[in-house]
Amino acid sequence: MIIAGFAGIGKSHLASREPDKYEDFIARPYRYLLDEDGMADESQEARKADMSLNNHPCWPCNYLNALIQRNGNPGNLLIPSDHQVLNDLAIEGVPFALVYPDKMAKEEYRHRFVERGNSEDFIGIFIGRWESFMKQLKMAPCRYRIILGPGQYLSDVVGQLEEWSSAVVQSSKRNCIQLHKYKERAWERSISGWWGIRRARAGL
Repeated sequence: MIIAGFAGIGKSHLASREPDKYEDFIARPYRYLLDEDGMADESQEARKADMSLNNHPCWPCNYLNALIQRNGNPGNLLIPSDHQVLNDLAIEGVPFALVYPDKMAKEEYRHRFVERGNSEDFIGIFIGRWESFMKQLKMAPCRYRIILGPGQYLSDVVGQLEEWSSAVVQSSKRNCIQLHKYKERAWERSISGWWGIRRARAGL
């Protein structure tokens, strides 16, 4: 099963503790154009949200394809709760669980990010846009959802996740998303959103 989790909930910790059951499916090599040095330190907290990196032109289609191909293999895939990835997984009919903190946990997560060595840029993004992220996650099209309480981590809710995982039909036999079709779909969505805004402003 695919388990999407907000930053700081303990995805990497759970994957390192139970590697036979959970894999931290890191998005960074798919999201950015990395050299050999960047690939070598892809899991270092201090390099997350590095503003100097160039975005990969195929993101998030390249990541979605990798997820679809790996989903259904033994173990659960732990991914970041990127709203674009989640929306497209939903469109493709790929089930996933979503785990994120209560909206009142902002200061707790600020402390977590500082303690684990995240950069100021990273903290500026995830704490600076906290309310927006929480709203996006609340609205995400997801059947399986867990909101963590104070002091809780992903490892505290594995029982529920494993119960869902055993009930979900996996999708390892799915075809990849064609990049040109993905771009067409993204363009259609952007045009639709733009037209909706124009109609709303015109009072239609």
